[in-house]
Formats: sequence, C-alpha cells, structure tokens
Amino acid sequence: MSRKAITALTLAACMLPGAALAAPASADAENDLSDCYDGTCTLTVTEPVTFPVDPRYRLSDVRVSKVHVAGMFHAVMIQSTNSGAATTLGAGTRGSINGLSVHVQRITDTDATVRFEG
Repeated sequence: MSRKAITALTLAACMLPGAALAAPASADAENDLSDCYDGTCTLTVTEPVTFPVDPRYRLSDVRVSKVHVAGMFHAVMIQSTNSGAATTLGAGTRGSINGLSVHVQRITDTDATVRFEG
C-alpha cells in the first residue's frame, strides 16, 4: 500500500467521530492483554481495547480499534493514548508505530485479528 493511501486512510479514520470517541473496552475472554506489554501478542478484537506497552516504544498505552473508513471498508487503527502517534491498516497489511511492528491478519464484519511483532 502506498504512503499516500496510508496517509489518506489515517486522516479519514481520524475524522470519524465514532472512532475518536469510542470508549476503551476490555478485551474479550480469549485475549490476555498483559501478554502484549513486551510488544509481542496476537489479539482478536470485537471492541476497542487499550493496554500498556514497554516504555522503549515511547507510546504510553496502545489502543486498538476496528474502524469503518469513509463508509467503504474496514480497517484497524492503532494509536498511542498520549503521544498522538497512530496508524491505520487494512487486512493483510503491516506497519509500525514508534518501532512497534503490527500485522493486521484479518478483518471481518464482527472482529479483527492483529499481531504485534515487537
């Protein structure tokens, strides 16, 4: 995916009031968010989740949410709760935020699976 496309997706997602204002929720039963502290875990999210990560990433807490971009398709937004750093990725894509590597493995109508690879 080109930088322009990623930038457009990020900006579009940031403009969506629901994505920006959704309250953090706990992970579903199959996720143990404490596993994500070191930057390596796999999450399946149905609602936004927030968890702390190791300070080496300079991100404070990380928030993961599934968003609907521009009424056209689903994406996953990964953002820092304090620094403003964020990235929005589609299914099958990889990215990073402050050195924390992310792979969005799949997105369905009901959930998204995201792998943090440190």
